[in-house]
Amino acid sequence: MIDIDGDCMSDLFLTVQDASSGLKYYEIWIRRETQTVLDLTTNQITKPRQTEDGSIPKDLLTGLQSFCLVSREEIPSGIRNLF
Repeated sequence: MIDIDGDCMSDLFLTVQDASSGLKYYEIWIRRETQTVLDLTTNQITKPRQTEDGSIPKDLLTGLQSFCLVSREEIPSGIRNLF
């Protein structure tokens, strides 16, 4: 647990392995204590907005007392010290 976004709350950096494919990933989960909307393109708290079809844009992170997955990237097979 580390504070990734500077809000003094513990966030998560996890390493995971897909059981079916064997691929390894790292995931970053940001903790949200209150209902907030974070614009991932500017890293600023913003007002909620929706796309024309009513969904939340992919560049916005919204959450309420929960952890929100903000990044999941494959770990290259040559990396040894991340697990």
